[in-house]
Amino acid sequence: MEKARKSQQTKWLVVLLITAMIVALCTPAEQSEAAKKPRLSKKTVVLTVGKSKKVKVKYVNKKTKITWKSKNKKIATVSKTGKITAKKKGKTYVTSRFRYRGKKYVLKCRVTVKKAASISTKEPDATETKTPNTVPSMAPSTQPSAVPSMQPSAQPSVIPSTQPSVKPSVKPSEQPSAQPSVKPSEQPSAQPSVVPSAKPSAQPSEKPPIGPTVAPSSVPTAEPSVAPSTQPSTQPSSEPTKVPGTPIPAEEGKALSLDFEDGKNTYVTGRQGKETLTVTEGGYNDNYCLKVSNREKNWAGPQIDVTHNVTDYTTYTIEAYVKHQAGGDRMINCMWQAEDFAGNITYTTIQSLKVPTGNWKKIQATVVAPGDVKQLHMYFEMQNYQSEFYVDNISITEKHLDLDKVLATESLSEAYSKQFPMGCEVYSYNLKNDEILQFIKHHYTRVTFGDELKPESLLNQEKSKASADGMPVINTDIIDKCLSLAQANNLQVRFHTLVWYSQTPDWYFCEGYEAQYDGNGTAKTNITNLVDEETMLQRMQSYITQIIQYTETKYPGVVYAYDVVNEVINDNGCKLRTGTKSLYGAIFGEEDNTYITKAFEYARAAQTAAGSGAKLFYNDYVGMASPGQMKAVVKYLADAKAAGTIDGLGMQAHQTNLNVSDGDNIKNALNLFKQNGYEVQITELDFASKDNSESGQETLANAYSKFMNIVLTQKNSNNVNVSGVTFWNLTDLDTWLNTQKDDGPYYPSLFDENYMPKAAFTALINLVKGTTPTATPTATPATVPTATPTTVPTATPSTEPTAEPSTEPTAEPTAVPTPEPEPEKPETTLTLDLSEGNILIEEDGYTIGDGEKQSYTGAYTISGNSTVTANSITISGGTHTIVLDNVVITTIAGSPIALTNEAKVNLQLSGTTTLNSPAKKACIEVPKGCELSISGEGSLQALSGESAAAIGASGSDKEAEAGSLGTIVIYSGTILAKSGRNGAGIGDGRCGQGGGEIIIYGGDIYAQSAGNGAGIGGGGSAAKTPATLTVKIYGGNISATGSAYAIGDGRSQTHCEVAIYGGAIYATPANKPVGTTWLTQDTYAAERIVVKNYSGIQKVTIDGVDQHISNFVIKDINGTPYTTCNFNLYMTKTENHTIVITDTEGVEHLIEVTR
Repeated sequence: MEKARKSQQTKWLVVLLITAMIVALCTPAEQSEAAKKPRLSKKTVVLTVGKSKKVKVKYVNKKTKITWKSKNKKIATVSKTGKITAKKKGKTYVTSRFRYRGKKYVLKCRVTVKKAASISTKEPDATETKTPNTVPSMAPSTQPSAVPSMQPSAQPSVIPSTQPSVKPSVKPSEQPSAQPSVKPSEQPSAQPSVVPSAKPSAQPSEKPPIGPTVAPSSVPTAEPSVAPSTQPSTQPSSEPTKVPGTPIPAEEGKALSLDFEDGKNTYVTGRQGKETLTVTEGGYNDNYCLKVSNREKNWAGPQIDVTHNVTDYTTYTIEAYVKHQAGGDRMINCMWQAEDFAGNITYTTIQSLKVPTGNWKKIQATVVAPGDVKQLHMYFEMQNYQSEFYVDNISITEKHLDLDKVLATESLSEAYSKQFPMGCEVYSYNLKNDEILQFIKHHYTRVTFGDELKPESLLNQEKSKASADGMPVINTDIIDKCLSLAQANNLQVRFHTLVWYSQTPDWYFCEGYEAQYDGNGTAKTNITNLVDEETMLQRMQSYITQIIQYTETKYPGVVYAYDVVNEVINDNGCKLRTGTKSLYGAIFGEEDNTYITKAFEYARAAQTAAGSGAKLFYNDYVGMASPGQMKAVVKYLADAKAAGTIDGLGMQAHQTNLNVSDGDNIKNALNLFKQNGYEVQITELDFASKDNSESGQETLANAYSKFMNIVLTQKNSNNVNVSGVTFWNLTDLDTWLNTQKDDGPYYPSLFDENYMPKAAFTALINLVKGTTPTATPTATPATVPTATPTTVPTATPSTEPTAEPSTEPTAEPTAVPTPEPEPEKPETTLTLDLSEGNILIEEDGYTIGDGEKQSYTGAYTISGNSTVTANSITISGGTHTIVLDNVVITTIAGSPIALTNEAKVNLQLSGTTTLNSPAKKACIEVPKGCELSISGEGSLQALSGESAAAIGASGSDKEAEAGSLGTIVIYSGTILAKSGRNGAGIGDGRCGQGGGEIIIYGGDIYAQSAGNGAGIGGGGSAAKTPATLTVKIYGGNISATGSAYAIGDGRSQTHCEVAIYGGAIYATPANKPVGTTWLTQDTYAAERIVVKNYSGIQKVTIDGVDQHISNFVIKDINGTPYTTCNFNLYMTKTENHTIVITDTEGVEHLIEVTR
């Protein structure tokens, strides 16, 4: 029976299998494949260098448009058809993006490239210069792509989508790099902005020959994006040519002129290809203009191919009129997009303009056109891509100097030839413009390249990772470009700089040349894999030796001085920079000057071995700041001086006081440096004048004259060895002050916009001749271009360009207030020690303990510990900047920090500050009428007692005794604010009177109420008739824990109003993140991000805009990370959005948000 049953089962099984086979054979192939999800034919590919393999997307139809992209083209490239070609050893991945059956797909194939066995290479040793071959002997085996698969960013990557957490310092040597964000081995074709930090230095004892020994060869400005299969060795047989085409017809005297008055659009196209460009009525002072609509990206907009209308490295005035009707102000950018002959694309801002709604606004800028380009476009873009905008009367007009008049003026360098050489700050493109070059050579004999020779430009990360000896590898193509131009024009160069805490990449200090972080951010203090002292010294020796050997071998006599070390003294006192800003300080310690001494030792050894006469300098701006800082410079350089490895000091001289009231400091510094045997140079000289009237120019002339008179007197009467002066601009048009300060324009130069001398120039000439000042020559009326773009181009062609974002959300259905810029860190402060007693700061001075009041109106640094015997800080009235430097305060009666009498305080965090307060007292009390802003790189822990907010209002169980709230603004920093029961973490206390405003633009914020209060907002209860308390959030990483709501009202309250426009928020309770009045609930919605789905999160972008959520980790109030949690990203409800999350392994995860 059993046997028969099994036989029957077998028969049925056979029947089922045959039926299934027949059905399968009868099913059309298309139907079968349609049911399958698209995937790659290979998920991993292993290749040897020079080999190729094709990867396909399976289960899509032939009409599906697929975009391929390589994460690292130096390791492997991928063609439009999915053919992967191996370039060099390493690992990367290629991505295919496409839309199929209504869904978007992003598929990735991991690529491993192995070194070909037949190729034997030898890595240079630590003293051998590693020079990339930038001149191929033959055309690459495949044609470099002219257009990247995705639109690159049109804006500098440093501009955040929300208020930036760190405002660039106004100190010129601490400014961000002006170099584009290309890999250092790929020299950008577009020009960087003028941001001072390079410094010329001392005159050699013997003037070396600077004439070229051989004619400099032409060096390509970038490597081909598709490398040849074998290393080329000789020059290509034919010169590269521009894309075919003819110039756009223009009015006589103009390179381009478009006014649309014929009612047609013939020459303007859309960058994305999806825009609608319509000629419509209502032009600027004429009949028609161009309307731009139906944009899908912020970078989308009209573009004009001007390849054959402009000439390389020629100066032009760009003019256009723009308008929008989107409501409020919008930033409209006019840009260059330049593609070089290797297919690399760079972007340069011509002008960024804030345009009010409904009004035509004129774009007008004088710039130098990019050079050595295959194709050049000029384009316009506007933030908030859903908004339309208009363009009219576009023109490009070539401008020239009146060289006869310019060169007829007396030469500055000749006038001072018996005193010291004169120099100026330049960029390489200045020297490629013949007219500007003649101006430079007429007045100066020395140049300092503003940013092009700094470590971040010369260090090559990928080659350093692959080096056999573990030493860093340098890019020499940038050195070649700069020094060959100087050599050909008999200009001496100050090489700036070799060792500097800023504009040196963090990875240079890390194991494996790759920075790793602790999960709490990407600040220098979050790095976990810094190398040890011995390894860092080896890297420094290798880097310094390579630079000097290469430079002195190929360009002997061109460099007259090296800035070996730059700015090691901190801003606030007389010590070395700490690990919060300097990774040298983090590795060697705050009081260890070993790396300074060794840097000069290595430089002297390389300079001596090369037989060079170049001088070795230390450069800093503290030389004229205070007597203590002057002595600190001498102290930390004493070992190098004793060893005979340092020659001189560079004193930076950016002057903000036109009365030169610090003349005594200048004299004392020069005298001190003379006593210690130093040669001295004045570097980066300018005066921050904003008055260009006749009287303003006379004031500027007096300032320059007073300053230079001090220098000449000290040199000639006191025997101070002053060996050079460098001015930090060419004309008023290209000053760094107008690119780094928001309150301009400034007019600091000796020369006006026409390159003609101002009263200041005449004053300096008369001073050195010993004559009475005469009237300033009349300037030529024609406007003359400057060679400086206004912003830093972004050259990475892997991301989509975005318009310069404002602090508003990406898509804004309602008007959002424009935030104030984050307060800048003060250049100098007065340090007060809390351990000496209670500190009272008033509008006109301060008092410590029982001491007498001291008059003072500048910025403060407060340090030290206060025990429970209760020293505290009170700020009464006035407006103040206060730096908290590792302050610890525990009080038993009042608030550790209290604002009173309508005080306005810019609180800046440095190090770790801890505040503990008793019941009913806030750790930082901000009552009605007072304003507190918090920023900085440090952290603040505020733990309050019962009934009070940790930061905000004090509280009470009696309404009459409860506090009220002023204004709190948070820009940056790590803030942990935990209240006792009945208080908010940040906001009101118990029985709060309400009122006030809390605004958050950035920072890592952990706010928690122990009970009944909100994390951010109201306390445990409110007064009977409380005023409205407003909370506005534009950005930041926020973890908020409350009772009734995480953000908004406390228990039994209804007086808080909350508006959320952006940021990443983790809320407890999760089902009540905001309440009770959520102003933006109908216009902004949250997209939940599940943290456990990713290996970690290092970057998040929304519609291409970086949200500054780097290494985001949600923590509880005790600092314990949550491993399974969600956080919300807020964006407009009515628009579709694209979120890209980059995990800690570098993999991008795409989230399409469809509203």
